[in-house]
Amino acid sequence: MQKSFGRQEARAGVAGAGVEVAAGGGHRAMAKRGLNQMDGRAVIERMAGVRVSKPVGADGAGNANLPDRLAHDHADASAVERFSGAGRKDRILGARRPPEADQFRPHAGGQGDGPRTAVLAEQRRRLHDSCSQEILGTRRSVEDCAGKPAQSFRRKRVSYTIYAVKAEQDRGYLIDALFQELRQGRARFGWSYDDSLDPRDLKARIAHNGWNSLSEEEQKCIAKTGFFLDVRPGDYFVYINMPSYGRCAAVRIADHQGIGPDHLFQYTSEWGDPPQHDFRSMLPCEFLFDFDRNANVVHPYLSRRLKLMGAHWTIGDTEKFEELLRDLHAGARGKAADERLRDQIEEHLCAISDRIRQTYPEKNLESFVLGVLARLPRIQDAKKGPDVDGADLVFTFDGGIETLDLERTEVCAVQVKCYENIVDDLRAVEDIKRAFSSGTYTCGLIVTTAQSVSERFQSALDNLREQSGKPVGLILARDLAALFLRYGQDRSGS
Repeated sequence: MQKSFGRQEARAGVAGAGVEVAAGGGHRAMAKRGLNQMDGRAVIERMAGVRVSKPVGADGAGNANLPDRLAHDHADASAVERFSGAGRKDRILGARRPPEADQFRPHAGGQGDGPRTAVLAEQRRRLHDSCSQEILGTRRSVEDCAGKPAQSFRRKRVSYTIYAVKAEQDRGYLIDALFQELRQGRARFGWSYDDSLDPRDLKARIAHNGWNSLSEEEQKCIAKTGFFLDVRPGDYFVYINMPSYGRCAAVRIADHQGIGPDHLFQYTSEWGDPPQHDFRSMLPCEFLFDFDRNANVVHPYLSRRLKLMGAHWTIGDTEKFEELLRDLHAGARGKAADERLRDQIEEHLCAISDRIRQTYPEKNLESFVLGVLARLPRIQDAKKGPDVDGADLVFTFDGGIETLDLERTEVCAVQVKCYENIVDDLRAVEDIKRAFSSGTYTCGLIVTTAQSVSERFQSALDNLREQSGKPVGLILARDLAALFLRYGQDRSGS
């Protein structure tokens, strides 16, 4: 049942675009609901007296292909196992040579007083189109909501190659032996079970006598092992299903002896105990981690890339791979898919809110906010405020329940402030307090492009709610961006 403003709890807040804006909200996380589920009615319904809970706290190469069906992998109990031996912790990431090109496929005008007046329609349309591109495309990064640089959306230029490698997949004893070789700094690969199959010799014969000079068996083997000769120090190998099904072992190719990249490859006669005569192709490496490819620490896209068919292929998304290495190194638990998506949406909302602030500086922001508010459901009228009584904007909305014959119209005083980062200026709170003293308004709303509020600001806002007995909502940058994406575009064609 709806409550009157007099019975409204003093610390209730206002929700915007499906986001709860609670009284204690300073720096808040993006709501879990998707943008397509945002409901502007929530803004009005909560301002009409509904209680709002307080927050708890402020490929491309090789033999890779995409099969129609991917094998269903079961997560092992332990997501990550570190190796305490070889490998320097501060050298997990490094830069070497550029990758081969074929290794990757992969100001405000006049404003009327009508409830749905078009406000700078063309400018808003351009902003909306720009913000749509912000989400769909790759843009520059902005300061994130904690004041730290947000992760760049632009793919970085890298100087190493990531190889996904399948060695033995069936014989358990051989898988164990190959895994132990990795831990001891030797990365091995198959299709090298005879003295005549050294890929260096086969490559030289092709250069002198052509492809047809090789037998069918030799052609098949060099097609599998030839990439080993192109590997350089600093490249990464991720062995699939090693040491067990569903797990992967990551190593970094290393030139421990300083012999140079052209001399790293070795073709051994036999190895192991008992002696093994296949997997003679070998490169020196540093063992990094073995991990569960289905664990949350692995990005879903990367997890899929680690389930392809073929003997070897490259992984071009270095950002996700480097993120994985950092998280494994830090022992992070990782994120579920929906949490990753929310974080990505949060980054884009931060970028859009910054674009709003730059496009509508200072007083121009009032016209922008008016255009958005006028399109919210249940809004009866939205217009410029008298300003002299503390209201930049004024809107009225239906706070009753029509089906129960309970009619009530609420009048809201709106303060609009164009701020950056954290707002500490109390003028918006003081202006709403002045508006309440006029006796005209039943509620208040502060809209700002700031990312969060200071403790002093939050305390002043809480005091105003308690002393006035009226709800005062707070819409911060990300909430404003979400509202704009849902309601800001004039779809009438005007």
